[in-house]
Amino acid sequence: MAALPYMQLYIADYLADTMHLSTEEHGAYLLLMFNYWQTGRSIPKNRLAKIARVSEARWIELEAVLKEFFEDDGESWVHLRIERDIETVVTSPRGKKLPGGDPLKGFNGYVYFIKNPASGLIKIGYSKNPWARLSELRRNYGSELTVVATIKTVEKSETSIHAAFDQYRVEGEWFVESECVKAVILAVVAGELTTVDATRSYVDNYGSTPTATTNTDPDTDLKENPERDIREQNEFFPPLGKFPIADDWLPSAEFVGQAAQWGINLGDQPGYTAVELQQFRDYWKCEGKVKHHIQWEQTFAASLKTSRAKTAAPTQTSRRQPAFGISTPDTAIPPGFRG
Repeated sequence: MAALPYMQLYIADYLADTMHLSTEEHGAYLLLMFNYWQTGRSIPKNRLAKIARVSEARWIELEAVLKEFFEDDGESWVHLRIERDIETVVTSPRGKKLPGGDPLKGFNGYVYFIKNPASGLIKIGYSKNPWARLSELRRNYGSELTVVATIKTVEKSETSIHAAFDQYRVEGEWFVESECVKAVILAVVAGELTTVDATRSYVDNYGSTPTATTNTDPDTDLKENPERDIREQNEFFPPLGKFPIADDWLPSAEFVGQAAQWGINLGDQPGYTAVELQQFRDYWKCEGKVKHHIQWEQTFAASLKTSRAKTAAPTQTSRRQPAFGISTPDTAIPPGFRG
């Protein structure tokens, strides 16, 4: 028995998206959608032809047409809109059970890793449905975002991983794709890390080589204080991946393209003049701020947009028009006039 007895079918949207399909293609697509809704999960690629009720040979032709409605994660087809609808139903106060029959209170969510190829950053968050969350994020950050790894969890525990990755944090839930972050993602995908606690422990010990040390000094006042050492280092060194602006700082070669992703059109490469770049460096050197390279590029792009808008603003000085149609006296001296 299906856990969800009804399915939302948006007729107008469906027809608008599928006007180019043949009758057979309509049938196959609807069968895939119905199976997706009934099972509440993505469809394994090796079962697509069977669910669509066609032969393997015929499916090869249908697949080329129907794949535009799904996301291919490598092993299965994911339908983003159905994922959003399922999440809406199962998280509703009226939804008492989930696909599979599990009670709502026992639902397991996911700590997800979503990559933005445009910025090279990784978003680490929590969602009961990472694919629905992906659809929302794509509206703000572009269609290239992808879910690269997920960890099943019984609680909203992404903050634990945030704390472990804090040195790689750029802003909010976005992190630099460091070697450590890459290693965690690969380990999660490979099934070597399956819990949040194991992931946190892995990050804490990443790159460390335990060594046995002895301290025979009985004077506790002279013993090392790790917390003090870390605190003193942080006072002199910026966080990993962040740095103050220097005289040799340059935006990346992709600067103009990245700025376009942020909604800022800088024109042709390189998108700035030498004077604009030097003014930016001089200003921020005085400020002494530390930021990640991408944050500096975002700041530079925004400053260019603002300064150019001010420069381009016309300084119009309109002559006050006299009332009742009386013209302003002409005070210009006629050509050739010599007084």
